[in-house]
Amino acid sequence: MRLQRIRAALVAGAILTAVLPVLPARAITVPEGCIGSVTTNASTAFYYEHTGGFSALWQDAAAASEATVVLYADWTGEDGALGSGRGFTDSGALVIPAGHEVTIDLYGNTLDRGLKDPIADGEVILVEEGATLNLGDTNSELGYSGAVSGGHSLDTAGGIQVEAGATVNLWGGSVSRNLTYVNGGGIMMAGEGSTLNITGGSIHDNHAMLDGGAVGMAAGSIKIVGGDITGNSAESGGGIYAQAGSIDLQGGTVSENSALYGGGILINGTAELSFKGTPVLQRNIASGEEAAGAGILALSQTPIRLSGTPTILNNVTSSGDASNLVLQADPAVKNTVFTHLTDTGLQKEAKIGLSLYGKGRHVPFTESWTGPDCFISDRQNYEIRTEGDVLVLHCTSSILEDINMTLVWIVLCAVLLLIAVIGIIVFLVRSRRDRRQERPDEDDEYEDEEDEEEEDEEDNEAYEEDEPEASGEPSEEEVAPWQEEAAEDAPAPEEETE
Repeated sequence: MRLQRIRAALVAGAILTAVLPVLPARAITVPEGCIGSVTTNASTAFYYEHTGGFSALWQDAAAASEATVVLYADWTGEDGALGSGRGFTDSGALVIPAGHEVTIDLYGNTLDRGLKDPIADGEVILVEEGATLNLGDTNSELGYSGAVSGGHSLDTAGGIQVEAGATVNLWGGSVSRNLTYVNGGGIMMAGEGSTLNITGGSIHDNHAMLDGGAVGMAAGSIKIVGGDITGNSAESGGGIYAQAGSIDLQGGTVSENSALYGGGILINGTAELSFKGTPVLQRNIASGEEAAGAGILALSQTPIRLSGTPTILNNVTSSGDASNLVLQADPAVKNTVFTHLTDTGLQKEAKIGLSLYGKGRHVPFTESWTGPDCFISDRQNYEIRTEGDVLVLHCTSSILEDINMTLVWIVLCAVLLLIAVIGIIVFLVRSRRDRRQERPDEDDEYEDEEDEEEEDEEDNEAYEEDEPEASGEPSEEEVAPWQEEAAEDAPAPEEETE
């Protein structure tokens, strides 16, 4: 049974990857205790912990110009390093050497760098210039659950760094739970000619402090035929952020990503965006007071090409407002947008919510439109109009209505302010009255004391009026009888003689 499962897994991987080198389809007997294998030139070697483990496995894979690696156990870094020596960066990330091609079959296992704190070059895999990484998972019994995770970088790329001219083909497994303090939480397209092809698997639960929660692109190209980009977050471009290069959406799902600007996708600078087939962008969120473009925020000056039956609906801001495909109004030129839409074969079954970020009342957003009108206005006061061969976002509310609404808000704020002031005055008056009512006894006692003091002052004044004036000798009425007798018996004073 084990042999049959491996044969079926390898055949499934080959079918899934038409653009990839075919994985070995021959039967492989996996020895007990084996942690992984490396196949080069139709020769397979098995690796064990006691024979050098994963470090030896990867050194041999990196030495070959073409190699296929299958993991039969989880590979977790020690102290944030997956290994050292040939095939590893100085900080311990895996390296796909320049010009080499390596296929990694995760086979339901996790390639986890295990970084708890951010470091410089904290990505899990570095794909050097001109190199190719084919990443997938053929283990259906484990739900194709293999993952590249545990990157924590101070610079670009949390999961995989793709240098100029390098290619990453994702057809299974996931790039998940990686973090960067700059751009490209899951994958960073860092140079001219870098390529990312997604036909299956997922990029989920990655975070970038700045741009590109799942994928950040400074240059290069992204082609999505299948797979999911979900649950990622960033300040700009929660799913994908592109400053330049091209994004070709032919299928797959971009959902449940979040950012302040461009919850699902943000295109800026000279980046190009085109739709084919049946891609779906839904349930993405633009969060924050100044949030814009929950589904797609288009700031690029390159037209968006629409064909097939894309669905861009049910994306909202954190306040619950519909925000699907959002075109940035040009502040320098009245009633214009940076990014126009071009029909290259859009089908009538397509469903695209549309709105404007910025000011504009009658804004053409197409040039020589030949396709069906598959657009739905995200705002109640705007409608989609056809004028000749041009589609226009037209504001249905009049300028007077806008002015009236402004006046209503001003008056309402003034009334609320007046009510607040009156309330404060009433509160203060009532508080003062209540304090007086709580002190009646003290006031009466104070008045009684004042009355007593006045009575005492009147008594003192009456006493002072009745009291005789003070003199050196007592009055006749005050001389006692014994004093009179003493005066009679006293000898008369002698006369002075010369």
